[in-house]
Amino acid sequence: MQKKIKIGNNVWIGANVVIFPGVTISDNVTIGDGSMVKKDIGSNKVAVGNPCNEIRSIQNIK
Repeated sequence: MQKKIKIGNNVWIGANVVIFPGVTISDNVTIGDGSMVKKDIGSNKVAVGNPCNEIRSIQNIK
């Protein structure tokens, strides 16, 4: 059985990013270039690295 990748709304994925099977990327997320996403990323986050880690929260500015 194949594991699906789930990507939310308003997600930016940089160049050369690898997303492993079964990972969920929630809404309003930025994934930095060259990252390897091995675990789920929560909403409103900036995440980078190998392995990819959440480094900052994004706050809504209105």
